[in-house]
Amino acid sequence: MPRDEICVALKHRKSLFPINYTVLVWSLYSIFTTISFAQDFWIWSGLDSNNVQLLSAGPNSSLYAGVLQPGVPARLTIHRSTDNGFSWAEFNNGLPNFITVQGFSYTPTYMYAAVDTGLYQLRNSDTAWSRVFSDGSFICSVTNDSFGLMFVGTGAIYRSTNYGVSWQQTYLALDSTSRHIGAVRSLAICATGNVIASIKTFRGNTWIVHSSDSGLSWKRINFGYYFDQLAVNPISGSILGIQKSGVYWLFRSTDEGASWTVQDSSLNGDAYASIAFDTSGRLYACGNRGVFVSSNEGADWLNITHNLPSPLIVRSLAIGPNGHLYVGHGLRGIWKSSQRVTSVTSERISGYPKQFELLQNYPNPFNSSTQIEYSLPHAGFVTLKVFNIMGQVVATLVSQELSAGTYNTRWDATGLASGVYFYRLQSGSFVKTKKLLLLR
Repeated sequence: MPRDEICVALKHRKSLFPINYTVLVWSLYSIFTTISFAQDFWIWSGLDSNNVQLLSAGPNSSLYAGVLQPGVPARLTIHRSTDNGFSWAEFNNGLPNFITVQGFSYTPTYMYAAVDTGLYQLRNSDTAWSRVFSDGSFICSVTNDSFGLMFVGTGAIYRSTNYGVSWQQTYLALDSTSRHIGAVRSLAICATGNVIASIKTFRGNTWIVHSSDSGLSWKRINFGYYFDQLAVNPISGSILGIQKSGVYWLFRSTDEGASWTVQDSSLNGDAYASIAFDTSGRLYACGNRGVFVSSNEGADWLNITHNLPSPLIVRSLAIGPNGHLYVGHGLRGIWKSSQRVTSVTSERISGYPKQFELLQNYPNPFNSSTQIEYSLPHAGFVTLKVFNIMGQVVATLVSQELSAGTYNTRWDATGLASGVYFYRLQSGSFVKTKKLLLLR
């Protein structure tokens, strides 16, 4: 829009925003003529339009992804990248035709995939997977250290000390009360070398088992919840556990599973899809609210979702050998952080924001849709509206009671003309307005 047309429009409008016209005109003109684009935090890394359910780093700077393929029955195919996520290729040689990948595990030399009723191994020079374990039942979990010690969880726990060449059953997950066999839902090797596992029966009985002799014998610890994933902090030794359905809480143990507390986390109540620690003890989490990082085991979180595409269906994450974070999107493939994730964790945000905040939309300028993030220090009635330069409401994005927290709202501007718009957040006496630019 030329400057003279903007002046005419502003002269005859009743604005909701008290503005100095001269300053506004030159500001708008400046936007149209000198647009700068911020660097994206996330970069698309392949497998677009795919539902990436699992991600794992692997030996020799490799990455592995489990991609859900639609059909009856649905199945996961494995894709591999050997160049830090620049390119991906399907790699299912040697695997069954119809598979469900329960998890990945790796050592400096071997890659492992827990697939249906078998554990499959891939050496660096192999061109096909080879099965190294099966007891005829469904594999639920797998873990290992770097020195040949491995555990597989089915309805029992199996132990190998030679990278999967031979196996020994060391625990049967039998509930002596109900006489039902439980599923070993997750396994973890503690920082001390001790081992814990989480078990759940079909009828819902749950407990933890702990081994202090590298998995030769096990002690039962009664506990009312189970975990689909366990993660060990390599610095503090704390263990964190999540469920991927049902109770969306973050649990924490500082005594190798003997006792557990619910971590007072701002992400509680939402689905945790995956968690992971890096080598410095920083915790990463992903789920239906995006991607987050914590420097204190989940008590406070920094939102690093930024420009990930909506809807925010983030299924998995992995910290690559190059220090970058990779996430698997439920609709849009794999995304890689443009910088090493350790460079963004010096900031901390409280589990509950200390003040109101309305951030600049991202991306800006944008074409069709953009994200608007805002924070609320306490509960209240909130409105988030978008106005054109005439002061007319063109979209009401939020108009409801909200709890304290940080929110991310998508605005789809399909059908609207290019130009400058304003978005305004209001809650109680707090009012904040920012401008954004739609370019077609």
